[in-house]
Amino acid sequence: MYKLILFSTALLLFISASGQKTKAYELKFKVKGVADTTAYLANYFGGKLYYKDTAAVNRKGEFVFDGKDSLPVGKYAVVTPGPKYFELFVQEQQFQMETDTADFVKHMVIKNSPNNAFLYDYIHFVSEKKKEANQINNDLIEFGSDPVKSKELSERMVAINDEVVEHQKKIVAENPDLIAAKSLHLMIPVEVPDAPVREDGTVDSLFSYNYYLNHYFDHADLDDPNMVRLPEFQKKLDDFFNKTVIQSPDTITRYADQLIEKVKGTDELFQFVVQFITYNYETSQIMGMDAVFLHMAENYYQTGMASWADSTMLAKIDERVERMKPTMLGNVAPSLTLADTTLENWISVHEVDAPYTILFMYDPDCGHCKKKAPILVEKYLENKQTGVIIFAVSGDEGEPWLEFIKEKGLDKKGIYNVTAPQRVFSDSKYATQLILEDKTDYKSLNYRNTYDVFSTPKVFLLDAEKKIIAKQVGVEQVFDIMNDIISRKKKD
Repeated sequence: MYKLILFSTALLLFISASGQKTKAYELKFKVKGVADTTAYLANYFGGKLYYKDTAAVNRKGEFVFDGKDSLPVGKYAVVTPGPKYFELFVQEQQFQMETDTADFVKHMVIKNSPNNAFLYDYIHFVSEKKKEANQINNDLIEFGSDPVKSKELSERMVAINDEVVEHQKKIVAENPDLIAAKSLHLMIPVEVPDAPVREDGTVDSLFSYNYYLNHYFDHADLDDPNMVRLPEFQKKLDDFFNKTVIQSPDTITRYADQLIEKVKGTDELFQFVVQFITYNYETSQIMGMDAVFLHMAENYYQTGMASWADSTMLAKIDERVERMKPTMLGNVAPSLTLADTTLENWISVHEVDAPYTILFMYDPDCGHCKKKAPILVEKYLENKQTGVIIFAVSGDEGEPWLEFIKEKGLDKKGIYNVTAPQRVFSDSKYATQLILEDKTDYKSLNYRNTYDVFSTPKVFLLDAEKKIIAKQVGVEQVFDIMNDIISRKKKD
């Protein structure tokens, strides 16, 4: 009997221990001011927060997040009703945090988490320095007329800034393996040395900028896949590609390839960077940036390097590439031969002789088109002396189209009004006959696909050789671009 009891006790201990081991993570919290409700654990992915776990909060404000699989390392937030939240880092998988809704930071107590101790110690340090800086700003207002006092206060402000920077460098260097330190490191700007002096005594005026570009990601651990769960890394990417690099497709693709090469060995980070750059320039409103998307699609998705892309995604990318390629800047505009208002005469944009041609693709029932068409005509009349013509392509025909032309002023001389008659889409024999008689062609009749017209109005500017020199611009901007080109040509 005695042995049986011992055996049973040992079995219970084993079962208990096994049960404890199933908790790969266990994060315990106590938040004064929160009771009898639900709390959420959210994780950052890039710059956005996503709910990861939920926990019931008891009347004492205590709650626990736990699970059988370890949490991915990165920056998180605990969200309580209000909503109110405080941030934290997860690298350690078991720790405790206690605070108060009156001031999450001030009352924060941390156990068993070097990362969160690092975070809140740093926040407290910066808060104290900010108080000093605020007092100096107040003193500067009060003693601004005193040059001696002002100088003294300004020097102290510089000293505070230097203290913060030195403290940042120190604690980052002392904690290289903490994800919290890696997060802070991302926020410390790269120091740019003085430009070297050439033998003739001159310096390279672009040295500082080029150095900054080439060392921009020095403070990012590009071997650590957990960068994807730091919002600071997302911000660094965004600032680099949208604010720092010159917005030229060739320059952007060069630096994009350089960065991607550095993260190739880390699958998760490689995917994150490739997807960020691709989407950033697919959705860019800056003219010509679709060339960057095209580069990413052809070099990373269509080559098979984007292993995460399934067949559906790849098919969509292939379709997008096929539609946008013909109308890239610098290309000769695709053939465009359409019927005039009689639906009998066919006019080719390539046969219209003009130093500049504006393609205006619209739908008569499009509200935005109705607003922009009169502005287009007004600007055309103001710039008629340049020899520019307008090739106005309607997505519909019939009486509403003719009324639109008259009402919006598109009936002026030098404006060609054309459309693809609806009959060509319902009568294949008619369409075939037109093509055989060389009156038009398939690409012209399907101009929406050929010119990637997925919304209207859409505007293109062509030169005398019918090369595309501007696109995806407003009817106001297209004339400014044309006149700027004309002015530069005169200077040359």
